[in-house]
Amino acid sequence: MFLATSGVEVSKNQFRRYSKLGGVKIGQWDSLLRPESILLRMHVENGSKEFGVSLIAYVPSLNTKVISYDILFVDELEGMTLIYEFSDYKQAKLALREISKSFDVPFTNKIAEKMARNKIKRRR
Repeated sequence: MFLATSGVEVSKNQFRRYSKLGGVKIGQWDSLLRPESILLRMHVENGSKEFGVSLIAYVPSLNTKVISYDILFVDELEGMTLIYEFSDYKQAKLALREISKSFDVPFTNKIAEKMARNKIKRRR
């Protein structure tokens, strides 16, 4: 029996998203410019699946919403490179801190900023 996982590895000038099957990591290394900063944002994707009409009754469509927490590198040209999409916010925050520490660059957590603004709005 093998355990399959996925993740991201980052070095000083390259990164890769990998799948790990057993003990073997599979993934292509991509080069990147030295980041000026690192950004964590929430990404929401909406979709729907139409079920249509059956012979007995109308079957409504199913609307779906997929939320991911994305870590992006921002380079000196303000270009953004998506590093990884997390499904769990806590894991994304932990990875953000570790990557920021590794590269010794500042980070911005857009999700935390928005939550703080919303908290202030609710108090008014």
